[in-house]
Amino acid sequence: MGTSTAGRSWLHAFHVDGFGLILEVLASCVTPCISTGYIRGYIRKENGYVTIFQAAWGPGTNYLTDSNPIKKAVMTPDVVYNKYRRQSLIILLCAFAAFALTIVAVIDETWDDPQTEEQTESISSAKVFEFEKVDDLTRDSSVQTLLQNGHTAATVTFLDETYFEPFTVWLDLYAKLRTGRVLFVFVPNDRSHDKAKLALEKLALEVYSQTSVLVNLKSDTANHLDKWNAHNLWKLRMQVLRQLLDSFSHMDFILSDVDAIWLKDPAAPGGIFNQHETSPDIVVSRGTYPHECAVSFEDNDQTAPITACLGLALFRNTPSVHRLLADVETMLPSKHNDDQKSLNCVLTEQYTRIGEASEAEDGSVLSQFQILSGEITGTLQLRILPYSQVTRICDEEILSTDATVAHCYVHPVEEHEHNKTGDKKMENFERFGFIDRMRSNQDGQLILPHSETFVTGEYEEHEAYAISLRPKLKLERGPIAYHGQSTLCVCPKCGSASFYGELYRMTHDGKSWPNENNPVQNLGLRPWKKALTWRRVDWQSRSDWRKFVDSESIALIRDPKERLLSVYRDKVACGAHKASKDRFVNDLIGLSGATYRRSPTRGFGSRCLNLDEFVQVLYEVHAQGKQQLLNRHLRPQHLLCFLHASPDQWAHVIEAKDPNAACILEAVVFGEPIREGDECALSVDHANPFELEEVLAPLEERMLDAITKEEYEVLSPYLVDTGDQSSSFIVDASK
Repeated sequence: MGTSTAGRSWLHAFHVDGFGLILEVLASCVTPCISTGYIRGYIRKENGYVTIFQAAWGPGTNYLTDSNPIKKAVMTPDVVYNKYRRQSLIILLCAFAAFALTIVAVIDETWDDPQTEEQTESISSAKVFEFEKVDDLTRDSSVQTLLQNGHTAATVTFLDETYFEPFTVWLDLYAKLRTGRVLFVFVPNDRSHDKAKLALEKLALEVYSQTSVLVNLKSDTANHLDKWNAHNLWKLRMQVLRQLLDSFSHMDFILSDVDAIWLKDPAAPGGIFNQHETSPDIVVSRGTYPHECAVSFEDNDQTAPITACLGLALFRNTPSVHRLLADVETMLPSKHNDDQKSLNCVLTEQYTRIGEASEAEDGSVLSQFQILSGEITGTLQLRILPYSQVTRICDEEILSTDATVAHCYVHPVEEHEHNKTGDKKMENFERFGFIDRMRSNQDGQLILPHSETFVTGEYEEHEAYAISLRPKLKLERGPIAYHGQSTLCVCPKCGSASFYGELYRMTHDGKSWPNENNPVQNLGLRPWKKALTWRRVDWQSRSDWRKFVDSESIALIRDPKERLLSVYRDKVACGAHKASKDRFVNDLIGLSGATYRRSPTRGFGSRCLNLDEFVQVLYEVHAQGKQQLLNRHLRPQHLLCFLHASPDQWAHVIEAKDPNAACILEAVVFGEPIREGDECALSVDHANPFELEEVLAPLEERMLDAITKEEYEVLSPYLVDTGDQSSSFIVDASK
């Protein structure tokens, strides 16, 4: 017989020397069940500490989350003993009960087959780990386990809001390589953390199964730095890098700037980090700064320095590297916290060069230094890569070269122009083709769950009314309308004001809608009632959908992105107050599960979102499969007009800008068109003319592509101009 959900118990197992002996024996007995998936994890003892888990049992359940403090505690054995000795009997009984129920569950044929341990591991192997401090990261045993994945190196990058958009491009192209290595991302504050988390979860994780570790350095920056700026970032990343090398002794670390675009994997077998028989302690890209601490010179030309550039650098976990980073940290204050300058100057001013720098066949510069620092003596080998492998001077042909990484430097056009802003980087990415490359790969599409093909009443109470007008035209909110065997459908924000305005003129002897203060779409208003008789029906009231294909019908649609843009401008965007905006925005955010944070720059008044936030929140709704619950203004059109009948079953599927729209409407309503020629177009009005201009960021642009992908698949054959569905767009009130 089956066991009820209420009958599933929590298994608490505690292990300390002596105290947990009986439970340890019991756990050994239960262990075979773990492989079936019915009990997952109970104890982990490492380095004298006991990790205590609450492990839910039952098929398909898994509450083992190291990052969830509610489900985990780490204690010393004596604390565990003092805390739990009185509950030992209860714990033991619960454990036996759980074991007995597990046996029942295993033989119960009504239970679905559980996942195997191997399947579970593969499903949960990719994730985003989050930490609030570097110390928390380095002490976490789950990260230690994570890094034992067969790779000997991990990638590290640092990010702030200035470079968030370049980061999304870098992340996409990095993740496309599917290196399998763990990516560490360090950010300075909560806002950067939230943006980075979104990118890592929605792009790197969902699309490429890229495991990442995200660390918020807010507390570290507060403790060690006066304020956050580029110089402090340089100082902090040297400290963090040294902590990583100290804590994960079996791992090497690749430091990469977010504007150093990975075209190939530099650490792959045969890659630029592994092309030589020797394994230098440090492999770095080539630069020219700082001139005064040049490691070497191009062709012995004293005006062409060669320096170690930290835009891309591999630090092997060797004693020499540990010593170097400690010396770099010591020198940082005297070099304005400039880590690249400090590293080169430590090598050339504090260490002794062994012989002359030599050039390898691939153009790399090889140097060796004698370390005489404190009690440490030894040698450090440095390899500086050629520009052909990590390009600094880029042009439009960069993607056709053999370069592994493109770390493009662009000279300022004007003398005092700042060329290291996020906007400048994005301009260069566009120019060099990186953004097109990001979009072109099919693997890069964001994948969302397909919506239901039919929405039932369990999701929403579909209030609808049937109304009669001359000649017996019945309309149903939802937005189906029908009269006799003729059917109309107008989705919200598809030109409904123009459509219903034309319908009113047709059925009221050419008169225009008289109530300027109320929308013509509101069929309950008095001007409509003069010609209507109300009758309440429900959404499923029409019973003759089987004969629908043989009847006269028209559905009004709109380009999906244009429609969402219209909703955004009218009901979501900041800059124009509407009484209904608060409720609309609150409902959307509530459905997504996101948290609204008012920006100080927005002031007071109605709630609003900027364009990126709007797309992010809408994406969250779609990613959770809740698009059928969206307000009808945001609900995809195939979940509105085409719930009961697909577009190819409708006689006419048109846009409001169709030059024959009004004549087609007349033919559907009256059986034949009355007007001809130029009079057949609808008069399209724009209800919200306030000025606004925004451009979607690359990540949100791809989210919008994913949100509308299914809708375009349904509607594309009927759109007047589908255009480039993946291109960015600007909020322009004139369109």
